[in-house]
Amino acid sequence: MTPDTHPRCGRRLGIFWFWGEGRKQSRFIGISRLWTHVATAEDKRCLEVSHEQGWRHVQTLSGRLEAFRFDHFPRGRLEWHAATDQWRLYVDQKLLRGAFVTEVVLKWHPPKAQLVARAEPHSLWMGSH
Repeated sequence: MTPDTHPRCGRRLGIFWFWGEGRKQSRFIGISRLWTHVATAEDKRCLEVSHEQGWRHVQTLSGRLEAFRFDHFPRGRLEWHAATDQWRLYVDQKLLRGAFVTEVVLKWHPPKAQLVARAEPHSLWMGSH
């Protein structure tokens, strides 16, 4: 499996990066699980993997990424919150443009009517320091 493909369709939660070299178009790299396979804890569902932990896994799949730290490329995460029934897309400010949000929607299929995209400081994300 390559870092940016998924063997099954369905709503997913996870962490991701958009990486690019030079002026080439950025590519989506994500680690996710089906929404139905993630337990609800503290009123939300999210992948319990930090970007730092996830990056080590991504680097094993692509040697081209070994020279970069987990925080070199813009990143984000998709979570579901039970109290509001919202799918929250927390992203680097650079990723709030429509093309990047659309890419996540096309890959992970959150319900658009319940999706809220927010720029968030990475220090607030689980284990991303």
